[in-house]
Amino acid sequence: MSLNIQQLDEINARACALWHYEAPLNFYNLNSDEIEQNVQYFLDPQNNF
Repeated sequence: MSLNIQQLDEINARACALWHYEAPLNFYNLNSDEIEQNVQYFLDPQNNF
């Protein structure tokens, strides 16, 4: 098994921001009205994603 670590890009940041969990884990879901803000947060290097 190999592990490949890459810097988070916009496509994957957007996929993370759009991910939705079913209950009972749905408290992890991000607000769908704030997708762009979440993507920018993920892409900001200071946030270490």
